[in-house]
Amino acid sequence: MKQTMKKIKDQPIQPFGNSLQLLTLTVLLLLLGSCQDEWERMDIPSLDIEEGIPGELALPLCAALSEEHQVSTRSNKGPVFEQHIHSAYVFIIDQPEHTAPQNCRILSRKYFPDLFPHVKEISEQGHKLYAAQISMPAVSSQRAQIFAIANLGYSDLQGIDNDAEMLERCDTLTNLQSLMDLSASLAIQQVNTVNVERMQGHHLMSGFFCAAQESNTLAPSSHIVSLKAETGGRISVYNPVTHTPFRPLGTPQQTGTPAALLMHRLDAKITVRIEPAGTLKETPGAFFRLLSWQVLNTPVSESLYGTNLPVQAGKQTYLNSKLFQRDLTQGEDGSWEFTFYQFENLASVALQQPLDALRIAEQYNKEYGLNGEQALTAHQVTDAFTTYPNAYSDFAYTLRELKTKNKGNEGQDGVYKPEDPTNDNQTIIVKNGGFEHAPQNASYIRLVGNYYNPDEPVRRKEDDPNSIQQEKDYPLHLYPYWGPGKKPVMTPTEALKRTRSATVVYYVHLGYVGGANYSAENNAIPATCHSFEDYQKKLNDYNICRNHHYTYTLKVAGVENIRLEATREEAGNILEQEKQPGAEGAVLESQHMYLLDAHYETRNLTIDFSRMPENYSEGFSFAWETPFDKSRCILKKKENGGSALFDKYGKPMETIRGHDLDWIHFAWHGTMDNPSRSLVDATTGNGISYSETYGGYENQQTYDEKYLTCDSIGNHPYKLLNSLEFTQLVWRQFVQWLQKGKPEQQRTMTFTVFVDENYYDFNPVTNAQVDWYTFCNRPKRMILFFMEPEKISADQSSWYADAHVAIYQQSIQTLYATDTDNGQVVANVAFGIEALDEFRSKYSCSQQYNDHYFTAGISKENGLYNTMKWFKEQSNQVIDWKTAESYFTEKWREHTLEESDYNGGGEGRDNRRGQWALYSRNRDLNRNGKLESCEIRWFVPAIDQYTLCFLGGRPVFENPLFEKDKAVKRNSGIHNWLHGVPVLHYMSSTNQGKNQVFWAEEGCSKGNYGQENGRPLYGIRMARMLCGHGVKDTGEAFDATLDEKKLQQDALFTVSQSLNGIPVDYSQRTDGKPYYILINKINANAFREKVRIGELAHHTHEQKENWLYRSYRIARHKIGYTSYESPSKYNRTVKINGVPRTWWQVNGVWTPNFTDQSIYDYRGEEHSLAYNYYEDVDGSDLHRWRMPNLREAALMSMAFSGTWFEGVGSSSITSCTKSENLGPQSTNIPYWNIQSGQIARLVSNATTTFFVRAIQDI
Repeated sequence: MKQTMKKIKDQPIQPFGNSLQLLTLTVLLLLLGSCQDEWERMDIPSLDIEEGIPGELALPLCAALSEEHQVSTRSNKGPVFEQHIHSAYVFIIDQPEHTAPQNCRILSRKYFPDLFPHVKEISEQGHKLYAAQISMPAVSSQRAQIFAIANLGYSDLQGIDNDAEMLERCDTLTNLQSLMDLSASLAIQQVNTVNVERMQGHHLMSGFFCAAQESNTLAPSSHIVSLKAETGGRISVYNPVTHTPFRPLGTPQQTGTPAALLMHRLDAKITVRIEPAGTLKETPGAFFRLLSWQVLNTPVSESLYGTNLPVQAGKQTYLNSKLFQRDLTQGEDGSWEFTFYQFENLASVALQQPLDALRIAEQYNKEYGLNGEQALTAHQVTDAFTTYPNAYSDFAYTLRELKTKNKGNEGQDGVYKPEDPTNDNQTIIVKNGGFEHAPQNASYIRLVGNYYNPDEPVRRKEDDPNSIQQEKDYPLHLYPYWGPGKKPVMTPTEALKRTRSATVVYYVHLGYVGGANYSAENNAIPATCHSFEDYQKKLNDYNICRNHHYTYTLKVAGVENIRLEATREEAGNILEQEKQPGAEGAVLESQHMYLLDAHYETRNLTIDFSRMPENYSEGFSFAWETPFDKSRCILKKKENGGSALFDKYGKPMETIRGHDLDWIHFAWHGTMDNPSRSLVDATTGNGISYSETYGGYENQQTYDEKYLTCDSIGNHPYKLLNSLEFTQLVWRQFVQWLQKGKPEQQRTMTFTVFVDENYYDFNPVTNAQVDWYTFCNRPKRMILFFMEPEKISADQSSWYADAHVAIYQQSIQTLYATDTDNGQVVANVAFGIEALDEFRSKYSCSQQYNDHYFTAGISKENGLYNTMKWFKEQSNQVIDWKTAESYFTEKWREHTLEESDYNGGGEGRDNRRGQWALYSRNRDLNRNGKLESCEIRWFVPAIDQYTLCFLGGRPVFENPLFEKDKAVKRNSGIHNWLHGVPVLHYMSSTNQGKNQVFWAEEGCSKGNYGQENGRPLYGIRMARMLCGHGVKDTGEAFDATLDEKKLQQDALFTVSQSLNGIPVDYSQRTDGKPYYILINKINANAFREKVRIGELAHHTHEQKENWLYRSYRIARHKIGYTSYESPSKYNRTVKINGVPRTWWQVNGVWTPNFTDQSIYDYRGEEHSLAYNYYEDVDGSDLHRWRMPNLREAALMSMAFSGTWFEGVGSSSITSCTKSENLGPQSTNIPYWNIQSGQIARLVSNATTTFFVRAIQDI
């Protein structure tokens, strides 16, 4: 992973933006933030001001807004929503010259709890903007400072723990020192962490009255003003140096410099984007998947008045954020992105010894063992900076993440010294200590991800006997790769390919900006480094400043550095072996690596003996890991010359009984006379059919099935081998091949591999009964064959292994809770889904949905019922397993989609009907060639089972319904507004109008089959029912009767008329009554933090604001306008069952010049109708209601019937969520129309009007 760009987004900005927000102002400056006062004084002539005369001071107040030069694709709120100001506490402080802060009196103060009545539209330099026009008592003063704190009384919504205490203290502050001592503190959460999320626009801010161009976080300006009493009891503000007046922003008719109280966020905003690069980006099927991230060393408190210097805050506490595992945003290009907020951390001040050219040279020489004339000099380092980047800049950057090394497992043997001649650098063990150069409390992030490349070039190894043998003719440094026939080659293109996967960990310190960010000067940040002096500031910069937006782009190209560190292949001390400090992980390479789904899977495997290592004196491993078993055996020679597998106790492994190994079997294509025979069909790619096999499962303890094994009678010529038998057979044939002199015609062995669904009835180790929640949502189960001895780095942080065959299988993914954390209830009946549809966009694109054999699909909630209704009532459409295998072939499973695939039937495409997809995920378990009810386990979901999966989304699923890198994109053949849109449309087994196809890229929209010519793009995400032990959870449950309620999943939620009250039946839920929804059976990872007051910030359907909270209250009534006649004649006062209006009008856009179709500047979520609704008699619930997000509205769509939705003029409600995925040619409206059982995004030119059904978190 290489950090290629880290750029602060605080470049010079335009005077005013084109689209300005309520209480926001774009001002002309170089760097933004609240101001620092270093108490420098100059003796200057003063204005002729008589001090102490009372009067009224009028000021504009707004939020300074930095310009975004590099727009982040998504996952973070736009700047305008981070700059809302709801309240302000304004102070006027007397500041006589040469007076200590404790003697500077507070002359006046005023708290404005609600600024909305004071907001006015003003104009400055030809631009319209909004500012709060405030007025307060003041007195004249020769030297004064006007300071304000914004959003006190609201900041607890953003995790400020002492909001109420600060508000109370502001009432009693007497002097500047007491104001300078005022600090905000973050609430400390579970397991001693702090919140780095901000889900509402209530950021705590502070700032000074000053001219726009003087508003600067880093410049040491004190913003002193003179307050002069004028006639009529008015106080005016003057510049004490130039004696010229300041005028309020928006008053161009007045004389003076435009100025205002300019507010700045205490938070810094950090956006991190991880991108694939190099061969990882270019190789089909290769990817990097971000698994988790965490922020470490974030300050808990921050000064409101000045900068957050560590030397000023000796009592500062630094804590970590929680571990974020699902709070991720995926890009179309395989990238990942997340955004967080933290308090200011000026860690660079604490640097005891900044890195300079001399220290860089010394470290370079130490790591590479250079001395004498070969040693690098400081002069050579500085001279290299005629270009940037250069070799020494890349090396120096790694020093930011370098950790100290101490010898011994626990570091007990002292500091590691690379020059020590007693070191054995191939075997030594060290323990990592703290960061060697970074300040102890500098903020940094920890990233964990999965790397996967199916075409990694095979590299030669320095200690490989075959490589050593050919070194004379093919020097390793010139021929680093293995080509066909074990011949060394020069380039990756010529090389043989293997699969490489890795779990990697990266550490990245923040800062690394340089310029004014490092030195707190009023200078611009240099765009690049033109000298070593520029780079030195960048290198030693660990600062994170308030009100700044930092964007870090990190590129992942490979994990070769981690492998080299683990194997210690390259000679040198351990500092040289560690090519990339800040990167560590576990790397696995394999000749054959399979990543399989949770359902039944079949693959063909051809083992090539010429690619297996011949030297096995150290033994080969056979290892596996499942939810119930983790073990390893070593293949070694016995005393009699033979070989056997020995466990960790040295005992030979003679059976798989007592191990979790009966879920994988192998059918050999060969015979003893013809071991290299292959039965793979050249046309279909299919190997041996499971229906043609016998044996297997003789010792199984996993499944509660009596018919799994089969005799070799009849058409069953191929024996199933278990893992142990497979290993023994391959090893015996390999040894014989070597003994025979490596005959070419016996070089390979071909198998068909059968992997069972990842499902258990019993723990195969203990034989205890198990339920579904013990094996769902678990790490992949895996099995490794013929694994060479592992290599581990000196610091024990990096690991490398090479397994000839590696098989991983995904667990069943479910949105249901698998434990009782957070008070959740484990369901009696749940369902799970597969991770990937391998036949997406490869199904029939017939004109009719009935051609997919979904005629019987009357249920919106029970897909297995729909499937069994078809199976029993349309038996003429049921085909045998052999026919199905000719349709769903291995060739088409592996087929890479091209544009031509979307234009016609294609080879066999018309035969891949939607209902028949069940054959591709199930298996002929009794091997009689016929589909039977007990074999129907995986099925096409009903439409609302997809909707339930959307409610969980990425927070719950490792592979949610919508993943951009799995989507299909077209620019022709479909409606033009879908051009360029990453599409994932799923067919359901429901056959009802507008409830046939699920549009996952739109969140949870539902539609008819064939809309917008999308038929060639359709896919299916198959589901499986999950029940307690002993309950029939397959199609066999419907053999006696067809009942839609049978095997229907538990409701995720309860609906009651009081919190935790008695559930109300669906048919009894009527309008005009209070309802509470408790979501008590979903995985608790689906929940966001509670919103106590106000609206969610404006967001898209893939952002965290669209997550669920565990319980919420629903308003008794639908609300609308009191009246509406025209765009200029209306009454927007909230009215029960009033006049429904457009999305923009109910959500916060109500300017008088609107039309029904226009998309307006979004003025603020506090202008929604819900925000102004209340139903408690005393009005105590005012401002505690909000618009539902899309997930909450979708839940209401399932929870309530049409009678609850119906009302005057409209039966629809809407949400506050905006659609994320709109194509460049889209004219559609990015909001949803939600009714009972129906959810659809608004089409172009829609004039739909909505009621508001407000909700509140409880």
